[in-house]
Amino acid sequence: MTIMRSIEKEITPPFSISHRASFQNTRICCYAGQKSCCFNPFVNIVKVTASETRIYVFLGDTTDLGNLLTVLKMRGLLDTGNYMVIYIDTESYTEDDAHKYFRLHEPDSGYEVIMKASQSLLVVVSTPPRGDEYDEFQEKVREYNSEEPFKFTAGELFKDWVPHITPYASYLYDAVTLYADALSKALKNGTDPKNGREIMRIFREREQYTSVTGAVMRIDKEGDAEGNYTVLAWQPTPENLKLKVPSGHPVPPYCMLPVGRFHAESGQLV
Repeated sequence: MTIMRSIEKEITPPFSISHRASFQNTRICCYAGQKSCCFNPFVNIVKVTASETRIYVFLGDTTDLGNLLTVLKMRGLLDTGNYMVIYIDTESYTEDDAHKYFRLHEPDSGYEVIMKASQSLLVVVSTPPRGDEYDEFQEKVREYNSEEPFKFTAGELFKDWVPHITPYASYLYDAVTLYADALSKALKNGTDPKNGREIMRIFREREQYTSVTGAVMRIDKEGDAEGNYTVLAWQPTPENLKLKVPSGHPVPPYCMLPVGRFHAESGQLV
């Protein structure tokens, strides 16, 4: 909901919101055996909204994204060039998984249709981490997670499995580091460490910081971080790009690759 409100706040003429629609996560719902919700909700959503909508801004699971794209494609709406989908991906992005937006969780269920429909798709992601420092950070997180009191281990059966580190680890690390830095400055100035307002004032004075991901993050007047974002678009798969595909499966001819990077500066995108 926070992401949705932030997006709505930035919408200005000539753009306007024609509809808002919500739905249950069909993958979780269906696998939980709740047959009452195990259907494609986008058939009705598109039916109700298509006449007054041209850009669908989508928040949700990639499986549901695929279902929406399939419905739009099957109705012929994407063939006209008058419709597009913008997907806000809150997960981390890596180029070796740049085809994940075409996959459904059921094998062989609409992959080709979704891949073709994705010509009308743009994906907004946090700018991918870069540099050796972030690789070292991930290894440290895995190391600490395997120790007490967590003891998150894969066991003998999956001893070669490398745990995925979500972006939330970097968010937490940055938050703790920034707080510690502001607290250190407060103590040096003789400020009461329990004075949260003063610590937040010191924090906001910083204006920007370099995240453990390598991205330069800016801090607005409210103390919120204004991130760096990358836009992905449908492109031919480069010959030198190695995608993660199951053994024996062909490499998809298309995937979603970066076409632009943006960050907010004084409330404006640059």
